[in-house]
Amino acid sequence: MDLESKLIYVIEGKNKKDRVVPINNKLHKLLVDYIENHRDAPESNYFFATRQSGTGSISYPHISFTLREAAQKAGIKKQVTCHILRHSFASALVQKKVGIVEISKLLGHSNLTATSVYTHKNIDALSEAVNTLNN
Repeated sequence: MDLESKLIYVIEGKNKKDRVVPINNKLHKLLVDYIENHRDAPESNYFFATRQSGTGSISYPHISFTLREAAQKAGIKKQVTCHILRHSFASALVQKKVGIVEISKLLGHSNLTATSVYTHKNIDALSEAVNTLNN
């Protein structure tokens, strides 16, 4: 994590691939606040860290529990997982008309076929697309 340059360096992510992901301004503010006011393990090499674990790292079950808890507090009734957040990220980028090549790079996909799974359109968006021909 390079907060000064607003970049996340993913090391050995999915399929053991490395990639660089830019941090948007809103997330940057939240990450700086986390480091300055909430991070519990300053001696750890992990960005998200806690003293409780002994290693400083946070386990996948802990992340899953925290996501479920946050979703409940936010009144979200659906199941929330890391994979669903990844899917939602990709879907939100598609809705904002971000190109599939950029989405593919952000997700670390080696081909566009893998990315197309995330780029489904709902029926309202499809109806809007065909109705642009009426103008």
